Amino acid sequence: MDPYEIERAVRFLVTVLAPEVDADMRRHMRDVFFAAWETNVSSLRLTLASAKISGYDPCVVS
Repeated sequence: MDPYEIERAVRFLVTVLAPEVDADMRRHMRDVFFAAWETNVSSLRLTLASAKISGYDPCVVS
């Protein structure tokens, strides 16, 4: 998966799950997902869990 595909995946997820997320959060999500991909695809689960702990829950839409 190249960076362009990751960007498209993040944009899709943001559009579906939280359309009110701003550009800074999209960039942050892209960077986090890309780092997790480079390390190990299964790290995405840990990344999402840590995002929830830090106060951002990608599964909650206001």
